[in-house]
Amino acid sequence: MAEDVFPAAPGRGVTASNVYFVRSGASWTLIDTGWAKRGQRIKNAAETAFRAGTRPATVLLAHLHPDHSLRRRPGLYGPPYISTWRWPAARQSIAVLARLEPRVLAPGHGRPMVTGVASALRALSRAAPYRAGESASS
Repeated sequence: MAEDVFPAAPGRGVTASNVYFVRSGASWTLIDTGWAKRGQRIKNAAETAFRAGTRPATVLLAHLHPDHSLRRRPGLYGPPYISTWRWPAARQSIAVLARLEPRVLAPGHGRPMVTGVASALRALSRAAPYRAGESASS
């Protein structure tokens, strides 16, 4: 996918989610944590990518919802979850990402993209659903 980026998919079907290991020098970062009870699979994948007994220097949660292994703690992500359910904000966020011209898109769910990423993001920002009474410029 990209140098020093190692994807792992510790689930299948409805429990499919992606986690990533990103190496930086002698350390590495775990991006997202997958479904609860997938810890051993993630640990095994990390040990395959790096070495036995390895631990991440950092854990980055790119998005939060119930499929992640963290226990609910007040203040960590608030009740019930923080998500962008407002389509105008979601479209704007997607358009900003497209302007960055990324070469790789590594989502929490679905297959990573390594070609046509920016154009796919631009198309998605235009195709995001509108609610009644909402316009493309909302």
